[in-house]
Amino acid sequence: MKVPFGDLSRQYKKYKKEFDSIISGVFEKGSFILGENVTRFESPMIRNAPDNLSFLEIF
Repeated sequence: MKVPFGDLSRQYKKYKKEFDSIISGVFEKGSFILGENVTRFESPMIRNAPDNLSFLEIF
């Protein structure tokens, strides 16, 4: 059975301005690792994780 590969070009075109703005901000600040965008992405997952789940198990 052939499984079609996902074409993300439609989604990219829909959100192009937002993606490009975020990406250029990362490049301008040079915050590739552990920057504010990573924190903003990870924080809700960590806040909503059960107390007995360690950080490494979340990711």
